[in-house]
Amino acid sequence: MVVVAQDENVRKIKNKIPHDNAKLRQEKVAKLSFADKVLIGHATDFEKILQAEKPDILALGYDQKIPEEIDNFARKYPQIEIRKIQSHKPEIYKTTLLSKK
Repeated sequence: MVVVAQDENVRKIKNKIPHDNAKLRQEKVAKLSFADKVLIGHATDFEKILQAEKPDILALGYDQKIPEEIDNFARKYPQIEIRKIQSHKPEIYKTTLLSKK
């Protein structure tokens, strides 16, 4: 399962609007066929999807943080393993480089 961030949340976190809106990002990720389910995140409560879907692993992008201290999250959700995904070829695919093209 992949969760795509709401546009407003991307704006808050990265201080800019995403290139594609959430629905289009959801469709693009779904076309990659590596996720059984692709959802758009909750507008204000990141935990709602965790509570509804009950994942075994929470994989965060290389630039993402858990919206609370990691220790509090781990105590609240001890059944969820937290992993950080490495950036994929940042010398090629970094947003700042792509936006210059």
